[in-house]
Amino acid sequence: MNEFVFVVLRNGERRLIAMYFFISSTSQSAKDVNMNHMNSFCSPKCAKSIVDGKLQCDCGEDVGIFNWCWSRNHSSSNARISNNGKDILFHPLYSSGTAVVRGNAPFQPNLHYYWEIKMISNLYGTDVMVGIGTSKIVVSDWSYRFCSMLGIDSQSWGYSYHGKIQHNKFVRKYGSQFGQGSIVGVHLDMCSGTLEYYVNRKPLGIAFRRLKGRELYPMVSSTAAQSAVRITCAVTEEPTLQMRCLEFISKCPALYRMYKEIPGLTRLYEQKYFWIVPTTEEDEKRRMAEFDNDLMCPLNFKNFLKRTKELRTIHWIPPEILEGYNEERDSDTDHAPAWGSPSPNASADDSDSSSASGAQSPSTSQQEREESRNKIRRTDSFSSASNDNKKSKARV
Repeated sequence: MNEFVFVVLRNGERRLIAMYFFISSTSQSAKDVNMNHMNSFCSPKCAKSIVDGKLQCDCGEDVGIFNWCWSRNHSSSNARISNNGKDILFHPLYSSGTAVVRGNAPFQPNLHYYWEIKMISNLYGTDVMVGIGTSKIVVSDWSYRFCSMLGIDSQSWGYSYHGKIQHNKFVRKYGSQFGQGSIVGVHLDMCSGTLEYYVNRKPLGIAFRRLKGRELYPMVSSTAAQSAVRITCAVTEEPTLQMRCLEFISKCPALYRMYKEIPGLTRLYEQKYFWIVPTTEEDEKRRMAEFDNDLMCPLNFKNFLKRTKELRTIHWIPPEILEGYNEERDSDTDHAPAWGSPSPNASADDSDSSSASGAQSPSTSQQEREESRNKIRRTDSFSSASNDNKKSKARV
């Protein structure tokens, strides 16, 4: 597989400036490693059916519903459409830019659309993308430009085989990479204006929003020479009460477990709405884990912790100790004379009696004060130590 880069001069002349040569191995082990590494929906046995670098198996083609197909009138000149508008072969000889193909019918409002695209060849080069776009996109403008076309402006939205999504030149990481043998599903909800991708029928979450009220078409683009994709299904569904109930049940763990316990009902709805409810045990465990995480940690939980202020603790002191401490403080503020010393206005008899009675009373009351002070100190030290422990745990 070769990829060429041309420059178009002002006089219309095309000049070759670079050539990329891609040599594909025909060994069985190399094909198996490639398909396993790139998250393939097909089994390793399907590698035996590869002819000219294209898969010949029918894995994932069991739905058989095609409400739309690819349009020959709205496709690049370097893209060939075959198999009743289901298969696309990009750059049959060599690649000189980005080939874009659009669907033959726009999406209608207040409907649900789900379609799957199977990668039947090896993916390489600048980019291979799956997504949607408006009628303002001119597919011939990208024939001599290597780029990630879907999402390069405000008129398209795309998911790259590198695992990133793009819209209006804004790129962010989204899901897993995909390659030969992978099936990329797209669920467009024209009722709420959201778009979600699937890889091998595993949901990746909402990718784009605010799509309601737009005239949109399915699109796919590729820069890789001799790359090929195929539509395996194109489903259109009206919003029904069954669909809304199934969406609600799939988001509630308790109801979802009860739903799975009814095998007849499960088989009936998973045949029609398999792109809403997960069908494998691995998906169920992952979704249940996400439910638990959502219950434990809400969306901005870390930011909420950063915004919370540190609370000041109030030391608790037993009432009996506090009363003794207040009495001692009041006695100190009244400037009472020292224990065992007579008042300056007292008489001699009073001084004698006070000296006689103060022989024992100052010692006992002074001991009580010391004990109360020690208890207060111990209480303060204990509370401060507990606060230090709480602060250290909060930092951890």
